[in-house]
Amino acid sequence: MARPSELIPGNCYFAVRYYDDDLLIPDVETLIYRNEDEFDDGRRVWVFNYPSDTNTPDDATPVGYPDDQLYQVLDLPGLLKKLAGLQSLHPRYPPPARMARQGIAGIERAALQREVARFTADPDRAGKSVTIQFTDEGFSLGVKEGFGVTIGFFPQPTEDDLDTRIMAFFATREVAAQTNYLADQGRTRVIEFAIAGDSDWIEQLCADVLTQIFDMREDDVLEFR
Repeated sequence: MARPSELIPGNCYFAVRYYDDDLLIPDVETLIYRNEDEFDDGRRVWVFNYPSDTNTPDDATPVGYPDDQLYQVLDLPGLLKKLAGLQSLHPRYPPPARMARQGIAGIERAALQREVARFTADPDRAGKSVTIQFTDEGFSLGVKEGFGVTIGFFPQPTEDDLDTRIMAFFATREVAAQTNYLADQGRTRVIEFAIAGDSDWIEQLCADVLTQIFDMREDDVLEFR
């Protein structure tokens, strides 16, 4: 819960409501604390803004919580605790059992070979991203002066251990990271490796990355940009 002494103007807070009487389907509202005020009858009220697209407080819609309702306002740890209580209730209907095996289907492997060959043969190549369709899992191929072809990743270490798995994968191949730093206020790690080799070697490395790091399945489709 957010006690009055812990309300800081400009900070984010949250209110959880439910769409159904069984309290199974949550609706999370984000609130920005503004100030303490009073109703016309003299009762104290804690004023929040709904965030606006302009980020201008004057354009935001205010909402007030009197003392006896302030318990509904949560800080981020409180929100995570509230949502954790729903874990045993979701998913409401179990997903289908995984049918496809780990691997790359022949047509996708052929597409990967073709795209990597085009990239390595193009003297004006700037970059190419490879992702598994319907996910944000993948990597980017680029070129860096002095290193040649590079492969880059943008994992989010605050959410999972993907950065650790990436580093371990390349460590077994004795490939050191040329770039490794945190961005987005520590939420994203930028990692880049130089991958010197011919087109076939790079393509095999990319295939291993997709299956061993991202657990690509035989029914997955690749997207190239």
